[in-house]
Amino acid sequence: MSEWKAFVGKISLFPAGFSGPVVLSALDLFQRVWGPEVDSFQGATNPLNPSVAQGRRDGLAVSCTAHPSRIDFSCAADQGQIVNAAEKIPTIDNVVNLRKCIETIMKAIDSGLTTGAISRIAVFVQFLRISKDREEANRNVVDILPDRFRLRLESEEDFMLQVNEPASVATVVGARMNIITKWSVERFQLITFQLPSAGIFAGGQFSSNPEETLAASVSFDNNSVPSNTPISSHHQFLLLEGGFRDAIKKQSNFGLNVDGLKL
Repeated sequence: MSEWKAFVGKISLFPAGFSGPVVLSALDLFQRVWGPEVDSFQGATNPLNPSVAQGRRDGLAVSCTAHPSRIDFSCAADQGQIVNAAEKIPTIDNVVNLRKCIETIMKAIDSGLTTGAISRIAVFVQFLRISKDREEANRNVVDILPDRFRLRLESEEDFMLQVNEPASVATVVGARMNIITKWSVERFQLITFQLPSAGIFAGGQFSSNPEETLAASVSFDNNSVPSNTPISSHHQFLLLEGGFRDAIKKQSNFGLNVDGLKL
C-alpha cells in the first residue's frame, strides 16, 4: 500500500469579465452538483465576500464557494471522521471517492452548470506523505522528483520546486493549458482546544497545544490560459478532464502509486 495519500481535489471556474458577472449563489451551485442536502450555507454579506455551501458525500467533505470573479468546488477528507489518528492530518484513504467527486463536478459543468460565461478553468489535486522529521520529508519529496530535477537535500527547510510545462489541447482548438507541478515540504499544525467540564461560560478558558506535522507534498495545478471568448460548457469539461487525467498519469509516473487512482 502506498504511503502517499490524496489530500484535496478542487475545480475552479473563472467567470468572464467581458460578459458581465452572472453567478449563482454557492447554495444553488452546490445543489446542482450534489443534490439538495446541505450541511451549512453562508450567503455573501456584501459584494466582495463569497457565498459558501458545505456538505458531506461518500465520506468526503464537499464545498462550493461562489464569487463574481471565481467559483470553487472542493473535495477533501471529512475532518469529523478520524481515519488515522497517528497521522494527525486528515487524508483521503478511499481515493476512488475523490475521483468520483471530481467527475461528478465535471459532468455537472458539461451539462451547463453555470449561467455566466467562463473564460478560464482549473483543476487542482494535492498528495501528501506524512513524515516523522525534516530529513525524512526531504527524502520523500526528492525520491519522486524526475531525474532531470533530481537534487540532494539533507536538513534544509521549506523546500519547494515548481515548474510549468504549457501545452496545447488537441480536443479544444486554440486552447492552451498551464501544466503546473509543485514538489514541496509542507508544515501543518494540529491545535487541540480544551474546555473545562463546566464550559467556558462558567469561567473556563480555551487552551491550545499546537503540534506540528511535516509532509512531503506534490500538487498538480492544471489551468487554461485565459480565453478572449467564452469557453463552452463542453469545452470546459474537456479541458478539466484532460487536466485531471494528466494529474493521474503524473502521480503514477512519479512513483506515488496512490491506491485506486489509475487511468
